[in-house]
Amino acid sequence: MHAFLSDETLINRAMAGDQAAWQSLFQRHYPMAISTALQFCKDLDKAKDAVQEGFITAFLKLDQLKQKDSFAPWLSMIVRRQALKLITTNEVRTMTSTTVENSIEKAFDDFEIRAKLSSALDGLSEPLRVVVMLRYFSNYKSYSSIADILAIPEGTVKSRLAEAKRKLFHDWQQKGTVNDSAERVARNWTNFYESKFENLHRNPDSLNNLVAHMKKDITLVYPGNKIRHGTDPFSNMVFDDLNSGSWLTPVQVSTAGNLTVVESAHFNSDKYPGHCPDRSVLLIWRQKNEASRISFHLFK
Repeated sequence: MHAFLSDETLINRAMAGDQAAWQSLFQRHYPMAISTALQFCKDLDKAKDAVQEGFITAFLKLDQLKQKDSFAPWLSMIVRRQALKLITTNEVRTMTSTTVENSIEKAFDDFEIRAKLSSALDGLSEPLRVVVMLRYFSNYKSYSSIADILAIPEGTVKSRLAEAKRKLFHDWQQKGTVNDSAERVARNWTNFYESKFENLHRNPDSLNNLVAHMKKDITLVYPGNKIRHGTDPFSNMVFDDLNSGSWLTPVQVSTAGNLTVVESAHFNSDKYPGHCPDRSVLLIWRQKNEASRISFHLFK
């Protein structure tokens, strides 16, 4: 059915969370993309890597494409940029000056935070999903920051990220039924947490609703891997903030599958200026729609 739809229609559907539409775009334009990459990467494996990175970048930036009927040349430009990132200095020197002038743009694209990966991320394992979310959906996207938050080596961050991208790329090549509701579910959870954390120190109902959403034996993991169980430590932390005149506001909230990342900015009173850190990142995991684990990460 998708084979008869225009690129513009497929893009609009993909942006609305229809992963099958994106898979159709992928399959339609893959031959062109690999051909483009091979113009720069003489090695087939490198060309495939460039195409993989190119499609992921395009997926994350669909909302930046102003003319939807120009998807093919836009994708080709992204793949060229990714190919140039992968080739060695010696390979660059062997290219003609005309090719270089026509291909190198003023700046290379970086991955940017987008909310359209939810249904694809839903199929990743938890260790892969959290790395991708922090890398592309948070303000703590450096390998060192992710390693600090997850308490794992930087090399592990890089290997998990590479595996996650391979799996996403593989999924896009597959045909079949996909869960188009994942984006809507993720958006609902994001809205829920945004509302509760925005009013956490302003409205008692927000704290009560958030605590009611937690499992009674929830696991709370604090800096230094200090572990507490139950909702009381969380409630007491908020009460302590209130007594000190401190509060927070969520800066960015993103969700994929059973994981939500909440980034917040903290504010302190003049009387207790050092009560709270400047920033925090909370990783909230759910089981059967209840928060089962929260990991706290604090930044000065």
